[in-house]
Amino acid sequence: NCCALTLNPYTRAVCNPYSNNTKCSGVIFDSNAIMEYILKHKVDPVTGKDLKHNDLIELVMDKNEQNEWQCPVLCKRFTDYSKVV
Repeated sequence: NCCALTLNPYTRAVCNPYSNNTKCSGVIFDSNAIMEYILKHKVDPVTGKDLKHNDLIELVMDKNEQNEWQCPVLCKRFTDYSKVV
């Protein structure tokens, strides 16, 4: 429920789909925080590899009545064990 860079709750979640060369590492960042980091350092803070803002993909999520993140299609709450594809 929080940005891996700032540890604050994210408002617009993004991730780098190529963190492990071929698949997403599962690390979620807040868009504003990671954009500032990329402008300054030009690398992925997790892997240390080159990263551009257009490498990131926005994650489409929704919030339920309890203000918890959920799948917008299934309306199921995300947990620590949820897999996003």
